Amino acid sequence: MNIRPVLNTQLDAVVHFITKLDAEMVSTLIDDKYTYQDYIKSQFIRKLGDLFFEFSQLGDSYLHVEKGECYGCTCGVSGYTFIGNKSHAYIDFVFKADAEGNVSDIYDCGEFFNKRAKIKKDSRLFLDKQVDFDFEEDEDDLWKGGDPFFGDDDMPF
Repeated sequence: MNIRPVLNTQLDAVVHFITKLDAEMVSTLIDDKYTYQDYIKSQFIRKLGDLFFEFSQLGDSYLHVEKGECYGCTCGVSGYTFIGNKSHAYIDFVFKADAEGNVSDIYDCGEFFNKRAKIKKDSRLFLDKQVDFDFEEDEDDLWKGGDPFFGDDDMPF
């Protein structure tokens, strides 16, 4: 017998479809007017899809969920640890939601606490796989002060 989950709020539904590794359904649920982890919705969903692909590459077909909360920069804000069913790789997400369960932000949390002590977690995964460096300097400006390896007069070209 297949038991359907009770999804009373937007938050319940988003959490449910994250456990199912279903980025498309998460996309249908979250609002375009918000940013999620400082990304517009489409970028966030693309990164979430990449994360789900990473879980699937590790052999996971769904994610276990465990409630917790941030004890760092947004201390006390609740969220969930999502743990791969085979790999036990995990990610901690904090959810900002109003009293009715309407989600206005989702982000990866680096300082997360689960109340249940005996949770099997292995390697941590991240929504952001790379750091984007946003230099305001023009490439030619990098040479204005001379090169630290060759000096001002000893440019290699």
